[in-house]
Amino acid sequence: MRSLLLGALLATVVLFIWGFLAWGSIIYNPFSSMTDQDTVTSALSQSLPESGVYLVPNYPDRSNDAEVADWTERHQSGPLAMIYFSAEGATPMSSMLPGFIHMLISVLLMAFLLKMAVSALPGYGQRVMFVMFAGLVGAFWINLGNPIWWNQPWGFHFYSFVYSVIGWLLAGFVLARFIKSEPDMATEIAE
Repeated sequence: MRSLLLGALLATVVLFIWGFLAWGSIIYNPFSSMTDQDTVTSALSQSLPESGVYLVPNYPDRSNDAEVADWTERHQSGPLAMIYFSAEGATPMSSMLPGFIHMLISVLLMAFLLKMAVSALPGYGQRVMFVMFAGLVGAFWINLGNPIWWNQPWGFHFYSFVYSVIGWLLAGFVLARFIKSEPDMATEIAE
């Protein structure tokens, strides 16, 4: 159990560094820029009553045929948007500790999943690929569903997908060193 926890902690540090490189450096910027940020900020503050997730056009009351018809027309003609709105704002680095904890919990869950499957994965490369493919399933489901279901642009979500898969590959390199089947550990001790 101690090696699982140590491996999870080290894998989380690797993921955290990867996150900084992928999102906080100049590798690639997946965000589009607004032409008039002040006008958009003012309109959001005036139009949105509180922090929340908003759809443009507003999601209709399904029991009101006129609202559904209006929504359908607006949806077809566009523009479409999903707005994640935080009226309160936040300091730029305030998400670092909660983000690290989120990563740690995610890696611990992956470590326990690997531990359950490790008897069928005797080789280091098999364990790395198991972690990477488990991460790929989650990334495919989460990141690539948004452009399909919510008509969101592909670029940002594809970047997030690639970021996640690479992150789980890197975490797999670490976790596979620490989580092994009992016979594998006995062989290493004997050597």
